[in-house]
Amino acid sequence: MTFDFCIDIGATLVLHLSIEGDKYMPTAKQRINITLEDELFLVLKNLADKAKQSLSSISIEMIKKSLEREEDVYFSEVADHRLSKKQKRITHSKAWK
Repeated sequence: MTFDFCIDIGATLVLHLSIEGDKYMPTAKQRINITLEDELFLVLKNLADKAKQSLSSISIEMIKKSLEREEDVYFSEVADHRLSKKQKRITHSKAWK
């Protein structure tokens, strides 16, 4: 059994408990700790309160949306690069026959 203690400047005590063999772990999901500016924390807290969800759920939702947007931007850049080349193209209907 391992215990990790961390006390930050705000005097928040964080206790991590894990038991070897781990059938007692509360979740198999990965965890991260982040430090937020007060303004960003309040925005997330207000969103969570409004949606009646936890801060974690809202944060996960925001991270997923952000990653999807990053993916969209990347593939848009790939498409723009391909379209900038002077190559023979086939129509969508021919491509899927």
